[in-house]
Amino acid sequence: EPLTLAIMDIDHFKSVNDTYGHPIGDKVLKVVAERIQSQVRESDFFGRIGGEEFALILVSSDIESAMTKVEALRTSVESCNFTVKTEKLQVTISIGVATFSGEDTIESIYQRADEALIKAKQTGRNKSLSELDL
Repeated sequence: EPLTLAIMDIDHFKSVNDTYGHPIGDKVLKVVAERIQSQVRESDFFGRIGGEEFALILVSSDIESAMTKVEALRTSVESCNFTVKTEKLQVTISIGVATFSGEDTIESIYQRADEALIKAKQTGRNKSLSELDL
């Protein structure tokens, strides 16, 4: 069965902490994580891998179905309504996706997903790209 890895990163998270402070940054992390977790199947695995970066392992998902899922997650995060005092705070995520092949190691699949994430960030952020887009 196909197994796909998605790496997600909150866009411009450092500026959230710098502008609004770490308590607001922590709240953003928590809300984004809860929003994504609430939409992940029980058979999948979602977790924070450091800083503002998260990983999602999609079981029985090929690249096309994984891209459909992560795009739904991306738009769900984009629709979160954050308000700090009276100011609206727009939070978005960028996502890189890769599917395991027979020769993959954890490092090789992570590298391809990370390369797709980097390209998503370099080409405008708030988007989902797969290894097929490299």
